[in-house]
Amino acid sequence: MDLEKQLIFLDLTKQQLEVEKQQLDLERQRLALEKDRVQIILEIAKTMVGQLQPDADMGTREMLMHSLVPSLLQLATSDGLELAEPVPQKNEETEKPAENG
Repeated sequence: MDLEKQLIFLDLTKQQLEVEKQQLDLERQRLALEKDRVQIILEIAKTMVGQLQPDADMGTREMLMHSLVPSLLQLATSDGLELAEPVPQKNEETEKPAENG
């Protein structure tokens, strides 16, 4: 019976290790995506600064890029812009009091 418990424990430990490996793989994928997102944001910021301030010196360009990055990251990590729902228009039927018989 003791050997059977040890084998069950060993099997559970192997399963837990496999789950941890899968979690680690997912975390690596998330980090790779985040790294790609940041690289794209930096390229966008660089392009924006280059187009808006083509004559700026390198220090000014870097300062401008750094000021754009937080806003661009916020846009990149959101689900996009959410539009407010339109306010329902009152129609004449809902404004009339109910008539009783």
